[in-house]
This record gives sequence, structure tokens and C-alpha cells, in this order.
Amino acid sequence: MNKNHGNDMPSPVYMQIRQYVLGLVLRSKGKPIKIMSLRKLCKAFNCSIPTARKALGVLLEENYLMTVHGVGTFVNPYSLQPDIDKPMIGIIVEDGTQVNISETTLLAGILTVLGKYFYPFKIINLSRSGKESVEEIGLYSLDGLFWIHPTGDDAIATIRKLQDDNFPVITSEIFCNCPEDIRQVSMRPASPDETGAEYFIKKGYRRVVWIGPTERAGFKAFPKYFKNAGVPLEKKYIIADDRDTGGVTRLKKYIFNDKITAVYSHGGARLNNIFPVLQQAREKGIEIDFVTYDCINSLGHDDLISAKLCPPYIKIGNLAAEKLHEMITKGSRPENIFLETELKILSHS
Repeated sequence: MNKNHGNDMPSPVYMQIRQYVLGLVLRSKGKPIKIMSLRKLCKAFNCSIPTARKALGVLLEENYLMTVHGVGTFVNPYSLQPDIDKPMIGIIVEDGTQVNISETTLLAGILTVLGKYFYPFKIINLSRSGKESVEEIGLYSLDGLFWIHPTGDDAIATIRKLQDDNFPVITSEIFCNCPEDIRQVSMRPASPDETGAEYFIKKGYRRVVWIGPTERAGFKAFPKYFKNAGVPLEKKYIIADDRDTGGVTRLKKYIFNDKITAVYSHGGARLNNIFPVLQQAREKGIEIDFVTYDCINSLGHDDLISAKLCPPYIKIGNLAAEKLHEMITKGSRPENIFLETELKILSHS
């Protein structure tokens, strides 16, 4: 780990922020601790935003910090514990050039098991692609590697090369989009939208609204599930997520004009503006069968939900980490694991 940043003398503010971060690392006891926000850092250390951001950038580069997209910045609990007797684990995301990790619950599952075995880890940001990325990974002196949501042909080719060299590498992702020859722990069906559609098909619904980004693959596949089952939708209503205010307006119109019987929320939907509409419908005595795949954003709204699709994010991370541990300690070559999406039926109170 290179901690040399040239001959420039560190600023007093940087040293204070560094001491704050290292103090959190020492108290972390193997668990990531979220640091204060950028604005709070500026207030606490009486500095400007660019100064604080530069200090955090250096600490990220030194591997004392890690950023989780949409959640915040956390200390790396293993950055001060370079135990040479413990395997060093690498974590790569998507195409290898990503620094942020968007699927926080999957990462939490991985880190929980790494903490159990006291494995240090590094979140790696590759600068090369294709064959050169294999050489770059070799520079980190890793003993094992997680590749979360591998994206692109170069990523798959790199993983195949590592596997061919008998290097312990395993992919963990929500959807099983990797080829079958790639060792992985993921989820089936490839899209939980199929499970949501099956729920409505069994009830014979023909007027269903989709809520979620229209660029998602599931958006086009959703009505096909009904057609293939012989229960084609009467009309394909399209509601974008709550970034589209027109979508929310149309949802109100469909509900209060009695044009729909059910609503399906894809995992990419932002539900902040959706639940008030459902609440208004409930108050007017309108029963809408509402199924959501977005478990995180739907917390606290179970009274408005008929069923909830719960992908086993944490379990995927747990199993992937346990499998990598077996590969490192026993030299095993584990079979792929595909977990099923759980459909939890919620009753209205």
C-alpha cells in the first residue's frame, strides 16, 4: 500500500482529518463505520469543502476509506491490520473501473464474512482492460477476489483467465447474467419481474401498471409474461419512476378512474411520490393490489403493500464470501449457487 504522496508537506487540516479517520479505524473492531458528511467535516475542522474533499481523496487512495454509492463514506476496518498471515482479498465492481459500490446490502453480506475470518481487503479500481487487467490485478498481491456485477466482455474474459490460472475468484451479483462457466453466487429468475407477473397472472389481472425505468430489460419483458401465459394485458400502462412527475399524475388518473386493478413496482422505481397516491386511494376505499420489488424504499409502508419481492442480497454476499474462503483454504472449486426470490405476502390492516 503506497502511502507516499511526494515531498509536499501535509496541511494541518489534512493531518487533523487523517487523525479523525484513523481513530475511527482503531475503534471499528472489524466493522465499517460511516464518517461524518463533507459539510460536517468542514464545520468540525474549520476548512473549505475543496480542502476536506482533497483530504478524503488522499485517505481513499491510501485505502483507509471506502465509498458506498448513495449511502456515504466508511472507514476500512482492516486498513491498519496488514496481518501477513491472513489472505488479502480484492473487491472489483462492474467493469473494474468503478470506485463506488451501489449494491450496499450485497457488499454488507461479503464484509460480514470477511470480518468473521479477519480478512483484510482492498477495493480495486482498474486502469486497464482485457489481458492487461490480469497483469494489473497481479500487482496487488491478492489471495482471492470478489467481482461484483461483472460488466462487459473484458470483465468476463479477465475472470475466465483468472479461473484458468486457478486463482480464487468468484462473482456475486443480484441477477445471474454471467455465463454458466463463471463461478458465481447470484439469483434466479434472472429478473424478479417474472415472479411479480406470475403473482398477478394467478389472480387473472389484465389491468396492471408498471412503475419503474423504461430502459430496464424487465420493462419490455413484463407484458410478455402475461401474453405467454394466455392472460394478455388489456392495455400497457407505462409509469416512469418519480423523476417523471407526469407518471405520477397518470397513476392518479388510472387509479381514481378505476382503470387498473394492480400496480407492480420494479426495483429501480423511486417510491417517495407513489405511496401518497396509494394512501389516497385507500382512504377512498379503492383497493389496489400493489406488489413491490424495491424492499429498501418500501420500508414502513407494509399497510399499502399486498406482496413484497425480497431478493436475498445479504445471503448472496454471505455465501459468496464463504465460498471464496473455501477456495482459499481448501483449494476447492465450488459449484454455482442460484438463490430464489422470496415472495412475502403482506396483509392489509
